[in-house]
Amino acid sequence: MSSNQSKDVKRFLSQRVLQSKRIPSIRDGHELDAVRDTGVDVLDLKGAPREPMPPHVLKAVMEAAESIGSYPSSRGIYSFRVALSAMIKEQDNAEVDPETEILVTNGGMQAAYTVFTGILDPGDEVIIPSPGFFFDEPVKLVGGNPVLVPMDEEEGYRLDLRRIEKAITSRTKAIMVMTPQNPTGYVITESDLTGLAELTTRHDLLLICDESFRRFVFDGRKHISPVSLPEIRDRTIIVRSFTKTFALSGWRVGYVVAPAQMITSFLVAQEWATISINPVSQSAAEAAVTGPQDWLIPLNQSYQTNRDIVCRAIEDIDGLWCHPPQGLPLLWINISALGISGYEFSDILLKRYGINSTAGEYFNDPVPHVRIAYGGDKTVAEELGKRLAKAAQECRKGN
Repeated sequence: MSSNQSKDVKRFLSQRVLQSKRIPSIRDGHELDAVRDTGVDVLDLKGAPREPMPPHVLKAVMEAAESIGSYPSSRGIYSFRVALSAMIKEQDNAEVDPETEILVTNGGMQAAYTVFTGILDPGDEVIIPSPGFFFDEPVKLVGGNPVLVPMDEEEGYRLDLRRIEKAITSRTKAIMVMTPQNPTGYVITESDLTGLAELTTRHDLLLICDESFRRFVFDGRKHISPVSLPEIRDRTIIVRSFTKTFALSGWRVGYVVAPAQMITSFLVAQEWATISINPVSQSAAEAAVTGPQDWLIPLNQSYQTNRDIVCRAIEDIDGLWCHPPQGLPLLWINISALGISGYEFSDILLKRYGINSTAGEYFNDPVPHVRIAYGGDKTVAEELGKRLAKAAQECRKGN
C-alpha cells in the first residue's frame, strides 16, 4: 500500500483513537532485543512478579484445559466469584454478593475500561490525582474528560483532598484513586479514605479505586480498601488484578467489585467487547485464591529489601532523588537536577546502561522523572544502583 493510500485511510478512523496513544510502559520485545544486539546487558528488572507457577495452580490449569466445552458465564465462573467474595470478607471485612456484585474481567486494564464505559457519558469528568497511571487515556476513549490534579512531591504525593475538591465541577462523575499509587508508591491511609468518603458523599460522586498492587505495601503499613466502608458502598467501585497480587502475569485476569446495578451495566459493556473471560485463566486465578499462598509471602519482603538497596544508592547520587515508595515495586526518580527530560534520560538508561524505564512525561508530570521497576534478584537491585550512578554522572558531565 502506498504512503498516499495510507494517509487517506485516516479519514475513516475515530478522532478519539487518533488522538490517543498506546500504553507507554509497554516496550516491544524486539526493541529490547535490538539493544541487547548492540552488546548492552539489559537488566532483568521486574515491575510484577514472575514466579514459577505453583503445583496447585498448574494442576487447576491442566484440569480446566481438558474440560473446556462451552462459554463460561459472562460474569465469571461462579465458584471463582464465590472464592473472591470469601477473600474480600476475610481481607477487607466486607460482604460482597458473588452473584451480583462481582464481574471477572480480562485483567485490571479491561476492568477499568469497562467501568468507564459503564458510567461515563460524553463530557463527564473523572478526577485523577497526578502523577498517576494512564487512566486518562481510556477516559478520553469513551468520551469522558480526565481532570488531572497534581499532588505535592515535597509531601510525598500524599492525597490532597483540598486540591481534589477544588477540581470538582457540575460535570464531575467520579474520583479515581489508586493504592498503592502508580508511579509514586503512595499508600492511601485510613484518614484519606475517611476524607474521600465524606467528599464523594457530599458532592454525590463515585469513588473508583484501583488496587492492583494491594499486596505490596511496606514498613508495616496495611492496605485499606474503600470496599470496607459500608457508608459509601453504594458509590464505590473497586478494580483489582491478578498480575501483581498473585503472580499471574500474562493470564489476564482481573475483577470489578461494585453495587449490583452497576455490575449489570458493566456486564453489558463487557459482553459486547469480549463475551466472557478465558475459563483456563479463571481456573488458575481461583486456585491461586483458594490454595496455599505461602509461595507469595516472600515477595513483599524481597521488594522491600530491593527498595532499600536502590534508595540507599540513590541517596549518594548527585542529580537523582526519590521518596522511598510506601508500596509497589517501582521507583519514581526525580532527575530535574540533571537538566534533561525524562524522555532523554530514559533513552540513555536503556541504550547505554541496559535499564528499562518509563519517562515521567507519560505520567503527565511537568517535572522530569523516570519510573523504574526494581523487582527481581537482590544482585540486580545492587547493579541497578551502580548503573544509575554512572548514568547520572555521564549526564552531569554532558551539561
